Amino acid sequence: MPTDIDQLWVGDITYIPISGGAFRYLATLMDRCSRKIVGWSLGTDMTDALVVAALRMAIKTRAPGRVYSTTPTAVVSTSARSTNRFLKVPEYGRA
Repeated sequence: MPTDIDQLWVGDITYIPISGGAFRYLATLMDRCSRKIVGWSLGTDMTDALVVAALRMAIKTRAPGRVYSTTPTAVVSTSARSTNRFLKVPEYGRA
């Protein structure tokens, strides 16, 4: 278990029914220590872009030192600075 904020984020995607039988997808990232939502994105399709938008929000607002991403086959570790460049997120404190 993490002992401080921004040590571990967990994510999920769910759908929200709206009027007329339609629905929207909601991607969220939660800080495991504080249990607060640190990034989210709402869209009409469950795409990579939806998840990346939630991750961009989390990185922009929380500015973690390192970012780890898991895939079915590997764990990728990189500095937040290089992740920010990849995701096109402004550096913390800069517009």
